[in-house]
Amino acid sequence: MTSRTRSGGSLLGPIRLTPAPTPPAPVPVPTPAPAPAPVPVPPPVTPPSTLAALPRPTLITDVDLDGFSSSPTWEQVGNAFDNTVTTKYLNSGGPNAGMELSYGVPTQISSFVITTANDVPERDPASYQIYGFQSGSWQLLTSGGLQLPAARFTDSAPVALPTLPSLTQYRVIFPTLKGTGTTMQIAELNLFGSQSTTPAPPPPVTPPSLPPVTDPILLQQPLQVTALDLDSPSWSPIWEQVGNAFDNNPETKYLNSGGPNSGVEFTYPTPTRISSFVITTANDMPDRDPASYEVYGFQGGSWQLLASGGLQLPASRFTDSAGITLPILPALTQFRVVFPTLKGSGMMQIGDLKLYGQSAAFDSLAPAASHQPIAEVDSFDFSFQQPGWLSSNDDWPHGDFIMPGYDPNPLIS
Repeated sequence: MTSRTRSGGSLLGPIRLTPAPTPPAPVPVPTPAPAPAPVPVPPPVTPPSTLAALPRPTLITDVDLDGFSSSPTWEQVGNAFDNTVTTKYLNSGGPNAGMELSYGVPTQISSFVITTANDVPERDPASYQIYGFQSGSWQLLTSGGLQLPAARFTDSAPVALPTLPSLTQYRVIFPTLKGTGTTMQIAELNLFGSQSTTPAPPPPVTPPSLPPVTDPILLQQPLQVTALDLDSPSWSPIWEQVGNAFDNNPETKYLNSGGPNSGVEFTYPTPTRISSFVITTANDMPDRDPASYEVYGFQGGSWQLLASGGLQLPASRFTDSAGITLPILPALTQFRVVFPTLKGSGMMQIGDLKLYGQSAAFDSLAPAASHQPIAEVDSFDFSFQQPGWLSSNDDWPHGDFIMPGYDPNPLIS
């Protein structure tokens, strides 16, 4: 293209039009990176709580699964829970002896420590079994061996247990001992675990399947019988143990030096309704006869008073009382018959206790005279006091008479 001037002349050369500069390309704005996913914050970790020492059970019972349990007055089962290593619990039942524990609220035992007693290492337990009472019966929960130190007054290593159910009743049994003797002893049993803060709700009440008793029969001997005293130590001579009250032999007797509020606790294998009972007087000392009774049943997780009344036992010896008729009681597996008062003061004794009623397991068998209970145990509470070693046979805690030179506990030291 040639440009011209206003006078008509032309320019010497072409005029190049310079194109407008291309604007610079926009600088790309970097896209912000996506925010990283939030790191999950782990929930706060609650450190496992330190195992707490459990309080002393509300009821402690010495027990021997072979049917014989006996302890000197000063070496009773409560000593295993008195936090004093210089006292001890000794049971001349030996292997299979131990203790039964009851708590007021559901309790889970996680571990235990045993303190050795003052002497005779051969009496130390060499193994243990722990039972729990659930679904109406005693069930083995765990077991194992023990390696107690040879040194005396010494704690064992803690024995850790698997996770056990939370229950209100336990048994700790020692099936074997270090030696071959017939006496078991420990100074302390320290239990660790946890407890519920509130009592367990009572189980739903199932109406008993047994109809009211219209023709009561003599009940078979209970599966287990326990000597019991509600307010003082319970102690019986070896030859006058609680099993004698159920041996159908009036010439033997059950004597309890606890006196008033002593009695018997017994367990049946199946629900049983008691409708009446008869007491046979013992060989001597009418002042020791019970003057009143209380019948308790274990239901809803606790002992409940079911019936009570007075007694008029005959003055003659080896004689049955009149039948004591009870109101309609629930059908249960665990009962207590306690004698709150006596004709006189001092010890309590009876020849036999005959129970009548109805059971789901047996309905006509009377106890054979030779039949003995599977387990016989002795129970007491913890109002300990030193025995009074008096010359009067009524106050001597080892029976009816004192033989010159007789040692009631030849194995005890």
